[in-house]
Amino acid sequence: MKKIYKFLIITFFICSFSSVVILSKNPPYSKYTNVIYVHPGIDDGLTFPTLKSAMESITRSGPDKRYLIKIEGGYEYNECNITLKDYVDIESTGNEAAMINYENTDMSNTEGYDIFRVYTSENMIHCNIKKLKIRIVNGNYVFNALDNNIDITFEDCEFVSIGSASGRAVNNYENIKFRNCDGL
Repeated sequence: MKKIYKFLIITFFICSFSSVVILSKNPPYSKYTNVIYVHPGIDDGLTFPTLKSAMESITRSGPDKRYLIKIEGGYEYNECNITLKDYVDIESTGNEAAMINYENTDMSNTEGYDIFRVYTSENMIHCNIKKLKIRIVNGNYVFNALDNNIDITFEDCEFVSIGSASGRAVNNYENIKFRNCDGL
């Protein structure tokens, strides 16, 4: 009887431990296969100093290879002409939103500068942009879509366009969703 009792306890322990191991091998589902970080002053291949350099490092993305660029919140990034890519999402981390800012000093060319751009593409551009403050001074647009073949969502974003050539923050509203955004 004592041997059977020990056998049952050991079997119970092994089965319980196996269940824990099996559960720990199955993390929660994530739609992202790759995560890239942006933080000023860091450039080590996985973390980039600018959003533009992080975006340019992505050579192949798609429905089965979706990227998330996490940009460190609370910092100001002075950048322009960032071309959005298909299945590459951008999200600010931390309590404060990241500020993407560009102030054009070339007053002879105010139309050549946007913060985010989408040019013509063969495939639809799918992306989500969350928790950013996006500001352009003496430029063209905060977001300039030159193609309607887009499915883009801005969420918890703030748009500021001062002295812009167009007078608007966003060009081509078709197929763009705005959730809890200011400054449009």
